[in-house]
Amino acid sequence: MMTNHFAHTALTQSSPRPWRGVGIFCCLWLALFSLRSSWTVEDTIVTSTLIPTIAQGHGVDLSVVPFGLGIDDPKDLCFFKDASGRILPVHPIGMAVLSAPIQGLIWCAAWLSGAPVDVTTREFLPTRLIVEKLTASFFAALAVVYLYWTLRLFVPRNIALGVAALYAFSSSSLSVLSQGLWPHTGINLILIYLTYLLLRYEAPLDRRREYLFFLALGLLCGIRLTAIPFAGVFALAFLALVGKPRITSLCIGAAALLPVVLWNVVLFQHILGGYLHVKNKLVEFKLSESITRLKQILFSYHRGLLVFNPFLLFIPWAYRPLQGLPRRQRIVFAALAACIVGHYLLCSTNPEWHGGYTFGPRYMLDVLAPAFLLAGIGFSVIHSKVPRLATISIMLIAAASATLHLFGVLGDQLPSTELNALYRRFLMPQRIAAGGSESILYSQREKREQRGGARAEMLTP
Repeated sequence: MMTNHFAHTALTQSSPRPWRGVGIFCCLWLALFSLRSSWTVEDTIVTSTLIPTIAQGHGVDLSVVPFGLGIDDPKDLCFFKDASGRILPVHPIGMAVLSAPIQGLIWCAAWLSGAPVDVTTREFLPTRLIVEKLTASFFAALAVVYLYWTLRLFVPRNIALGVAALYAFSSSSLSVLSQGLWPHTGINLILIYLTYLLLRYEAPLDRRREYLFFLALGLLCGIRLTAIPFAGVFALAFLALVGKPRITSLCIGAAALLPVVLWNVVLFQHILGGYLHVKNKLVEFKLSESITRLKQILFSYHRGLLVFNPFLLFIPWAYRPLQGLPRRQRIVFAALAACIVGHYLLCSTNPEWHGGYTFGPRYMLDVLAPAFLLAGIGFSVIHSKVPRLATISIMLIAAASATLHLFGVLGDQLPSTELNALYRRFLMPQRIAAGGSESILYSQREKREQRGGARAEMLTP
């Protein structure tokens, strides 16, 4: 009976109203930006610096930027020095391409306001950090809106708002995705956007939405190698639901990917680009160690996805109601499930599964919003049976998770020495079990501590 009722609700639920989404988005953007940390990492430096570096006539050589963090050492995991002496990033520039429009507007506003934007001066560094946080919080807020709109197709408004608020302020979206231009920030947003497009609109998609769908697919492929399987899954879902795409759609997707391909081929003479210069292992197939990582990815008290995002425990209750949906919607949710499970298994083969310098989980955050979508549907099933218990449970989860993630955002700004030490231990725990043995979590821990003075100077506004 629950399945039939849920299917009927999914088909008759009122459509989300765009103006409400715009209002929610503006409030979220300001709120998430105000809740910002003062830390940054090498992964996000390139994304927030490449655009002004090129715009100011310095090309793609990041050696002109006086970071004092990571880029002063070409042996760093995120950078390398080529034969001509240029310092280049090893990671793809797909996130810089995705964020270029909003970054461009923010950089123009910074220039008009008189903020220091010359990339060759140290005064540029606080401006870069503000632009990075503004852009990251923009994408994080946009993901919240699309999560809310998608949830409204299946659950009542109060539950959709509650789950969206929980995702925004009591999940790793607050403590990680909104704090920097990680690849995960862009992948997470595109996945929930693609899901919304396929669930919200009847097949076949109209011309404009089909163009947007393939534009998003092209951008997704350029962000990170691990995002290509996601794009493949959603491309198969599109073929199953819509059929053969328009030639123009394929051209738009290829054009979105073209900047990344040109970057890799021109600078590195290889389609894989800077990944050829990564020294540490990206994949390691050892059954016993992979099984250990599978458990740690979910339950490690330093990096466990379910430890830092306990609301995801409601996902199993979404299975039965989803079986009662029309075939078109079941295909979309099957694609989502394939992305989540496949990515989980892929992360278990990565020796660096913990993600290094981050608060809580990192690599699994690619699929955080889609996972919250499934958990929200599962929670609605529990709420329809035992509303009081469900309400109490979500309030407790929200309170505990919000406290934890606010600590993750503001921990480095607290006056207490003990709290700061605890915060650094979460970001960079001394040792963590990896593959059944004790090993250093992040190989450059000592180097980072030696750079502490330069780091503090760099991040001081």
